[in-house]
Amino acid sequence: MRHRVLLTCFALLCLVSVRLAISADEGRKWAVVIGVNKYLDPKIPPLKYCVADAHRVFEALTRQSGFDPDHVLLIVDDQTHDHLLPLRMNFQLQIGDWLQHAQAEDTVVVHYSGHGFVDEATGEGFLAPKDCLKNDLRGTGFPTERLRQMLRDCPARQKLLILDCCHAGAVRSGKATGSTGEELSQAFAKAQGLVTLASCRKDEVSYEWETKGQGLFTYFLTEGLGGGADYDRDGVVNADELYRYTFEKVQLAAQRELNARQRPVRVIGPETEGVFALSRVSVTARPLADSVTALFTVREEDSSGRLLEGAEVELFYRESAGSRLEALGASQTDAGGTARIPVTLSLSQQARGSFGVMVRMGTASQSYTLDKFPQTRSYALYVPRSTPLSPSPKPTPSPPGQTLATSIGMKLVLIPAGQFQMGSPESDLEAYDYEKPQHTVRITKPFYLGVTEVTQAQYERVMETNPSTFKGADLPVETVSWEDAVEFCRKLSAKEGRTYRLPTEAEWEYACRAGSQTKWCFGNNASEVGEYAWYLDNADMKTHPVGLKKANAWGLYDMHGNVWEWCSDWRGQYPSTAVADPTGATAGSYRVDRGGSWIIGARYCRSAYRYDDAPGNRNGDLGFRVASSSVDATGK
Repeated sequence: MRHRVLLTCFALLCLVSVRLAISADEGRKWAVVIGVNKYLDPKIPPLKYCVADAHRVFEALTRQSGFDPDHVLLIVDDQTHDHLLPLRMNFQLQIGDWLQHAQAEDTVVVHYSGHGFVDEATGEGFLAPKDCLKNDLRGTGFPTERLRQMLRDCPARQKLLILDCCHAGAVRSGKATGSTGEELSQAFAKAQGLVTLASCRKDEVSYEWETKGQGLFTYFLTEGLGGGADYDRDGVVNADELYRYTFEKVQLAAQRELNARQRPVRVIGPETEGVFALSRVSVTARPLADSVTALFTVREEDSSGRLLEGAEVELFYRESAGSRLEALGASQTDAGGTARIPVTLSLSQQARGSFGVMVRMGTASQSYTLDKFPQTRSYALYVPRSTPLSPSPKPTPSPPGQTLATSIGMKLVLIPAGQFQMGSPESDLEAYDYEKPQHTVRITKPFYLGVTEVTQAQYERVMETNPSTFKGADLPVETVSWEDAVEFCRKLSAKEGRTYRLPTEAEWEYACRAGSQTKWCFGNNASEVGEYAWYLDNADMKTHPVGLKKANAWGLYDMHGNVWEWCSDWRGQYPSTAVADPTGATAGSYRVDRGGSWIIGARYCRSAYRYDDAPGNRNGDLGFRVASSSVDATGK
């Protein structure tokens, strides 16, 4: 019987550790870097940027991570020496011999960028050398099991394996037809001391970034190794920091720059203790201290104008001409017309790009380019005379006692009918295009909404299973698909004799805002997000029990952060006119989820921020809360 072989879409980052937090300066450093663009078999499509990725990794290791160039074996298409071409014989002979150079105290990195295959019948994985034949993998492919054995036999205590395969650019229409990195990474799940990072999830592909001439994952992987991932500013990038950096940067760049989705996945094997250092960031290479405070004095019209209290000031960064603005922080001016914005700048932001500021007062606004920032940190800003804005309506709490309780311990609160502005205004430079246009939405009937996200204890009482990655009765249930959430609502409805459902996207945002029109339910000050949300800066890379943070004005907890929350809608474009009780697109490929999560920055936890997933996706940061109509179809 002929086995069907699947072209895999995977990028694996395998981190092998036998003790906690080994110093980045201990021992020597060795690396094998492989890149294959073109294959001899016409049945294997060529790739664009694998060789470029290999050279970028080589540069990151030798220029930023302390690797001696003589200790890095570069096997790529454009090598002039036969023994360094990416052929199967060279894989067999060169890799194993090179790894044996390492001693116990050394660090080893192996990076492969090219095609990979999985035999669906046997589950065997293969890297594809240049002379690989797709119909004869056993005879011409390089087994991933063989590579795993080579790394196991290597004496070095610190080992990093990167497999970046199946770029979307090699597949017509940008869709792959085989296994993904998340599926293939399960082969490493039981490997002791091994952490695996796949560049994309099951229904995704690993994208090539045309404007950068690189693979998206490798671009941010190397940027992270160069210092971008040094979250704690201790001068060392460790394995956990590198995962956090690639997770956040890859998925957001895919959505923002490519209108696509790609999210790295981490699988941790048994007996994996802590993290170890991967690269040391040169302190002398830092242009300035990482944390700076920008000081702005705002006056009306010119230098002789009155000092303005209550002006909103936002600081932005742009990497290059034509790229999107990235919001760094915001503040309001005090009685003396002064606003202070503390920011933490990455190494790349300090070294390149430009900074700007937007100041708003009433109906007037003005933007400025900040010359010489962050070397210069104090600026005078001037705003045209304006008409004061009407104050936003105060959030109206739900009437006391208007709650609904279930037999499984779930509490819902009555959300009043009303009208609000959904999405983000054109003037909001921090907002994405898919949050616009801002439009009027009327919610014509009150409805009940869960006070918290559905907990694991509640989910298990209804579904008799708990799929969550992070276990705990009071933790939000996660790793649930849209179909799982809908099935939960169906079973809960049957159990309670009342119809429960997912909220619409409009209901969700209306309830999240709770009468506000600011970025978050509490206002525009990013420094306050941690009071209301578990997110990247405070969640410690995990979910937390529901209801511990502050509630919004309508008594709802965790509307920002902790886990993304499924909505009932298909993802679609916003209308440009007023609508009543919208339910989203009539059909689509992705269902909406809202609110941000423990792995996401504050910007992506805003009330207006939109996200979506395939209905079958199950992720460790994806859960839901339930809704119910105020007058149920059963008459209750």
